[in-house]
Formats: sequence, structure tokens, C-alpha cells
Amino acid sequence: MTEKVLGTDTSHWAGSINFDTMYNAGARFWITKATDAYISSPIQYEDTRFMAFSKAAIAHGKLLTGCYHWLQASIDPKVAADYYLERYNRFPFDFPPILDFEEQNVFITGKYSDFAWRAQTWLDYVGNKTGRTPIIYTGKWYTDHFNLKYIQFMNKYPLWVADYTWKSNTLYNRPTYMPAPWTAQTIWQFSADGNGRGKEFGTPGGSIDLNWFEGDLETLRAFLEIVPEPIPPETNPEPQPIDISAELAVIRGKLNEIEAKARL
Repeated sequence: MTEKVLGTDTSHWAGSINFDTMYNAGARFWITKATDAYISSPIQYEDTRFMAFSKAAIAHGKLLTGCYHWLQASIDPKVAADYYLERYNRFPFDFPPILDFEEQNVFITGKYSDFAWRAQTWLDYVGNKTGRTPIIYTGKWYTDHFNLKYIQFMNKYPLWVADYTWKSNTLYNRPTYMPAPWTAQTIWQFSADGNGRGKEFGTPGGSIDLNWFEGDLETLRAFLEIVPEPIPPETNPEPQPIDISAELAVIRGKLNEIEAKARL
């Protein structure tokens, strides 16, 4: 079995989070929703729990952290990117920016090439602003609706894939359904709605999204470009002189006494 690192992702639906419980359950990374916009109007909003969750997670200090933006077609992608980045930059998140590419309204509008363009514009803009390569969250159930030529550009971005199938989890221990244009994932969301594991991971109840990073913790830290703290070199201090004058004075005194007695 390939070594994996367990993590969670949340939004305001989690209600509250006990990060000690989450960590003790085995999670080593946590990602939360930061921004979104209304489907039918260019009004953006911050997830109602983003600030509270992020402050608590950063203060907890044991989990690697990140946040994502839910892409909508109602807002200019660069405007949406700036709105997201203002929140992303509030905290020292470990993960690069993340784009959630799964808005189903495009199934109604049929504007697939336009929505793919919006994703590409957001990704390019955010990547240039941060100097980091964003991650894309999506699934085969979604990308199969797009002509491959519209989303071929996405293969240069790390994939966070959603796949909860029985075969994936029980038989293969890897995603069964890989969305085009990718051939491998960086993160696999393997469990979500209906898993009943919320309390186990520190949320009030119900379910919680669970994920595997493909690799061990050291590999994850390298992926996140976290440089290990340098180990200070061992020092060999110069030996300090020991003052034995008091001891010598006592010895001399005793010798003088012995000599005096010997002369008697």
C-alpha cells in the first residue's frame, strides 16, 4: 500500500470544529472554503465560518492548512481571484491556492467553453500573483461534460479528485474514475456525505469530507514547499579555566602544619 496522509476539508456546514479532536483522529491537513459568488448575480461572499475556522486552525498549529474558491460564471474571474486572494493572504496557509471546479449551473446554460475559460483565467491570474501553482478540485462526473479541448490546459495543475466509489475504497485503494485530462491525482477525496464520521473528526455530527494525499508527510511538506527548520550546528565551547587557588591554599596550610610538627 502506498503511504498516504489523511486530511479533511470543510465549509460553514461543519458548524464548529475541535481541531485537537481532528488531529487526534489522524488528520494532518485541513482545507476550508473561503469564497464564492451567487449563481445569478455578480455578488461575492466569504464563507461565514472562514475567519473563525482559519484563526482556530492556525492557532492550533498542528495541521497543514489551505482554503479554496468555488468558481461561478456570474463574476469576472479576475475580480473573483482578487476577492479570494485578499482572504488567502490573511493567513499563512501552507497549501497553494485551490479552485473548486464543479458548479453545475453550466449544465443548464451549456456555456462549457466560457466556464473553462473562466477557470483558466482564474488559475493563470492567481498563479502569477502568488508564484505558486494552484490545485484544481473536480471529478470525472463533472469534467466528462466538457469537450476535452476546453479543459486540456488543466493537466499542468495538481488534481484533487473526488471519487467515493466502493471499488475505489475497497478494492483498489485509489480513485477508480480519473477525470480527463489527468492521469493521476495529488489528493483524493475518498469519503464525504453519508459517512457519519463528523464527531470522530471534531465536528458536531453528521459527515465530513475525508482526503488522502498521495505520499508520506515528508512528501506532502515537500509538495507544499515547506523548508525544514535548519538544525543548528553542534558547538564545542573552549574549556573554561577552573580556579583552584582556594584548594591549593588549604593544601599548603596542611603541608606547613606537617613541616612544623616535623621540626619539633
